[in-house]
Amino acid sequence: MAVISFPFKQLQFLHVCWDADNWGGITALEKMLQQIECLRHLVIEGRWRFRVKEDILSSVAVNAPHLKTLCLSKLRWFPNLLTSSLVEEILGHWNNRFLEKGVSPVQLDRFCITKSSTKDCFIDLMKVVLRSSCLDLRSLRCLAMPASSLLRALDDERFRTLGWQVTHLAISFDTHTPVLRLNTNSLPNLSHLQLSVRGDRILRRFLSWNILESHGASAASTPPLVHMHINFEDHSDPIPDNKKMPAMSYSGRLVHASYADPALHEFIVHHGAGIDVSMYFRGREPDAQSDCIQKLFPQTVLTGQLDWMNPSELEWWFDYK
Repeated sequence: MAVISFPFKQLQFLHVCWDADNWGGITALEKMLQQIECLRHLVIEGRWRFRVKEDILSSVAVNAPHLKTLCLSKLRWFPNLLTSSLVEEILGHWNNRFLEKGVSPVQLDRFCITKSSTKDCFIDLMKVVLRSSCLDLRSLRCLAMPASSLLRALDDERFRTLGWQVTHLAISFDTHTPVLRLNTNSLPNLSHLQLSVRGDRILRRFLSWNILESHGASAASTPPLVHMHINFEDHSDPIPDNKKMPAMSYSGRLVHASYADPALHEFIVHHGAGIDVSMYFRGREPDAQSDCIQKLFPQTVLTGQLDWMNPSELEWWFDYK
């Protein structure tokens, strides 16, 4: 594959996206990065062959030393399944080679890693990325990753400082994700939270546990949230059959609200007037978003602190500013 020549040396944002396995790999990426003098934001999206001799993080650290934002989107291992011993061996080779270069790790302000299609591959990828000598994640302000991976990281003594400086957190849940509890021990400065969920039962579980966590606790133990955004990732309403929802009476009419409505209302009341909440229903037109909120969250709407927002406005990992 021919390498694109960049005549503009001052490029600050680069989004690399590919689908093929044989596009040029590490060599092509390095040649692109070497032509840019002060790259600040890098998004690498698509399929990737991870091999012992191809350390993508080392290539980024060596050739983009001024980087502040790194987004690794939908990357996956090749071959698909790797044993733990092989993962450790690969990491050892990568870290030793990078340390021999005498290059400082990239100190990131914003880091995003999204899940690949294969669960086991992603677990191995997380082990390698978080433990890489090429990245300094101690000063992160913005972090995006699956909730299950964040839980494992925060429970690991090696990464206990990962969330200490984070103000903006974006996490995605699946049906098997354990409960994530927000507290100042792990996320003391968290002010903006984005949740991606597949249905309101997952949302209710998250909200209920965090309400229980905060009851009886001092204000100092609760992160200072000012905005929470909720993405419903299913293409339909979070409740396929609205008639199965609990019937409630609001303003003299009977409605079938979301299971999460009472929990979200209590969550907002607990945090007070200082927090705003927004939602987005994937697959719904903009003019239908408010109707979905009114129908499914009538109790929470009465707080005046719930509205809809397009999630693209919050995707800082694609923001070059």
